[in-house]
Amino acid sequence: TSSTSEGSLPTRVVALPPNKVEFASWEAVDEYVAAYVAQTFQIFRARSNTSVADRNARIDKSESKAAELPASWGPYSRTFVCSHSGKYKSVATKRPRQEARAKGCKAQINVCVHVVDRKETTFAVRITRCQLEHNHSLTSQAYCTHRTHRNASISTSQL
Repeated sequence: TSSTSEGSLPTRVVALPPNKVEFASWEAVDEYVAAYVAQTFQIFRARSNTSVADRNARIDKSESKAAELPASWGPYSRTFVCSHSGKYKSVATKRPRQEARAKGCKAQINVCVHVVDRKETTFAVRITRCQLEHNHSLTSQAYCTHRTHRNASISTSQL
């Protein structure tokens, strides 16, 4: 991870790119992304999915020659966005502005199913786009304290 921050300039952090881009299944993607974000201290959430059925319907409608995907793939594409994406919108009227997670970060990873071999009709899931420039710091503390990564260990005697 590299960072440039001088005086009042906004933080700019560019994470290392993933070293693997093609996967045999969505489960393999999920496992890899979980390990990748833990290594780079990025926090992503799945923002959107396009189903295989929607993608195949668009192909039929446009009369494209693209190969239709088997419904067994589930989603056709998935977009992972940084947890700091979006804009802060206050709903409070009397309290001063609280620290907000939404900071307008544009970092995201796009993944979709693609044809590996037309003759054999084999498919794989591929990372198609990585925008890894964040407008905030990436720290192990922020990663470990995020709600999706905290582990509450409760013994059975405490239940």
